[in-house]
Order: sequence, then C-alpha cells, then structure tokens
Amino acid sequence: YSLWILPPHGIEARINAMHDQCRLEVGGPSIIPHVTVAGWILARSDLFFDACSALVPLITGARIRVSQVDVDDLFFRSLFLRVSVDETILEARHCLYRSFGVKPPRFIPHASLYYGNATRTAKLNAARKLSAEELEFDATRFALARNDEENLRWEVLHTFDA
Repeated sequence: YSLWILPPHGIEARINAMHDQCRLEVGGPSIIPHVTVAGWILARSDLFFDACSALVPLITGARIRVSQVDVDDLFFRSLFLRVSVDETILEARHCLYRSFGVKPPRFIPHASLYYGNATRTAKLNAARKLSAEELEFDATRFALARNDEENLRWEVLHTFDA
C-alpha cells in the first residue's frame, strides 16, 4: 500500500498535461498525479487505513513545492518533477513506516511524469519540451492506494479531503 498526497485539481490538470506530453514522447503507463508519502508497505488494508486516518490530520496543510523536471535511471522515477516537502511530511513518513516495523527507504520527493525504461536521451528530449513552472500548494487531498507495480496498476482505495 501507499499513502499519496494528491495535488489540488488545478495543479493536477497541469501535471496531467505534462504527463500526457511525456506519454506522446516516450510512452509508458497512465499515472495518477501524486507525491508518495510512503509506499511499498505490506500490511492488512484495515490496519493501513487506520494508520493513514490517524496520520492525515497531522500532515494536512503541509507545504508542497513542485519545481524542475528531472530524469533518473529508475523505472518508477524515470522522468519526474522535483518536489520539496516540509519537515512535517518527513516526520509523518518515518512514523508510518515505523508503525509497521519497516525501516523507511531513501526518500526523494517527486511527482512522476513517466514510468519506464526509455533511454536517457529520449527522456532528456521529452523533458526539454516540458515547461515546469514553480507550483506550490498545501497538502489537503490524500489517497490510500493499492500498488500493483508488476502489472503497472494502481488503485485508489480511499481519499481523504481536508
């Protein structure tokens, strides 16, 4: 399971437009615009829901800053928007992992625009065609998602709106 921050609808539309442009350039699966707070947590769905329900009020209103387009060699962070999050999100993330007895993995906050194995050159060419203005918003929409990375499917099980 994962806990995501969902951008406000206006910013979601801008990220979707960039994602659609990337799909034209390099393909890849459809992605729901989000910033992952915590992911890859194996737990019973009711326990994960309860943990997220307790956590969401603590991170509601946290400031999210979306900045530049970047590329990486990782499948799930292949072409993305860099994101800065405040300390509240970092603390909540560690708390959520610890509550399930999991050591938090390295965290690079981002909003993915493309998942895949395109060449670095193809990703850089796609990135050059995108204009990433600085976007800021307060975290007020969250989603609990079921991850099926093997089949490139993500299902939003529940949303939390502040």
